[in-house]
Amino acid sequence: TRTFLALTHVDLGFNPSHLLSVELTMSRGRYRKGLETQSFMNEVAARVRRLPGVTAAGVSMEIPPVERGPLLELTVAGRPRAESAPVLFAASSESHFAAMGRAIRRGRNLSAEDLAAERQVMVVNDAFARAFFPGADPVGQKIRLNLEHMLGAPDDPTFEIVGVVSDVRNQGVRKPVIAEAYVPYTLPMVGFGRNALLVRTAGYPAALVESIRREIWAVDSKVMLTKAQTMD
Repeated sequence: TRTFLALTHVDLGFNPSHLLSVELTMSRGRYRKGLETQSFMNEVAARVRRLPGVTAAGVSMEIPPVERGPLLELTVAGRPRAESAPVLFAASSESHFAAMGRAIRRGRNLSAEDLAAERQVMVVNDAFARAFFPGADPVGQKIRLNLEHMLGAPDDPTFEIVGVVSDVRNQGVRKPVIAEAYVPYTLPMVGFGRNALLVRTAGYPAALVESIRREIWAVDSKVMLTKAQTMD
């Protein structure tokens, strides 16, 4: 009982109240490229933002604190390969952090231009900055990711850090936060992962599920809303 009560008071790094996660299943035959996925998800997100009661909506590959992306090995440019280490790999839109209420600590957020151009940039969390750049500014640093096993991976998997965002629990509520890197969700290799919307609302979020489903089907009636749940 003491453990349960303690876990209900863990700081998640975001406010789960009035936040809805919506997972979509998209046809790989229809959405084979990053720009195709971006076009669909951007239109859906724009429609959802216009719904009465919605205050923010962002696209994400992960749903913290437990449903996350894969672990990838990385190497910091200019450092020995022996210093490589695993980090959580995530992908999102420029509005993802705003929907969660997360703060940009340094540098900048991902931009709409980054997404449209499929730029190889990333925003990292505070834990990443502490682990790899203690006492230094990670913005502008080049990171090489091990993407050999990913379909659609670029020939040169080098990414530039453009910003640092506040931490959220990314290993559940019992374990500490680990290093995480967010890239534009429009990159071709991301199209084979989870497609989800995080929607912040003024009222009870579950009341908007059917309205969100209608907006998805208005863009493509063959895309399925496979899971919708409040973050609470």
